[in-house]
Amino acid sequence: MHNLVSDVRHALRTARQHPFVAFAAVLSVAICTGPNCALFSVAASVLLRPWPVEKPNELAYVGMYYHHRGGLSYPEYEYLARRSRSLAGVIAWDRGGALMNIHGQTEIHTLNHVSRNYFSVLGVKPRVGAGFSFDDEPTANSQDESALASCGSHSLRRRSNG
Repeated sequence: MHNLVSDVRHALRTARQHPFVAFAAVLSVAICTGPNCALFSVAASVLLRPWPVEKPNELAYVGMYYHHRGGLSYPEYEYLARRSRSLAGVIAWDRGGALMNIHGQTEIHTLNHVSRNYFSVLGVKPRVGAGFSFDDEPTANSQDESALASCGSHSLRRRSNG
């Protein structure tokens, strides 16, 4: 404790003898601290906020990636989803693009391709349209690609509906 008191007295004495150096030191700390606080506040609000789902503390992300072929195939997902005993639910999602004709203009848009139990496992409802359930899933042997689900953004829906 004695060292701390003597260090503070020495710092104050030095600041009194060289006020411009003290001002420059305080200013540089303020200039560095301000943007750091602002950046952390933005990052914390975006990255650390809970997801807008029913039980965000119960979510876990498990991913697999193979260098030669990407992630899990649909039959592998279906195998995991149907046989999982320790998890309340397993969902699959992938991001992909689609060419869409909106008001006579062909545009490329990003869509999320999701499993049919996506909304029910997350405990949310789609803002527009009917949801879908795991019972609606195509089987691994299904060749009917129209049974796959895609979700577009709210802004895409607004653009396409005028």
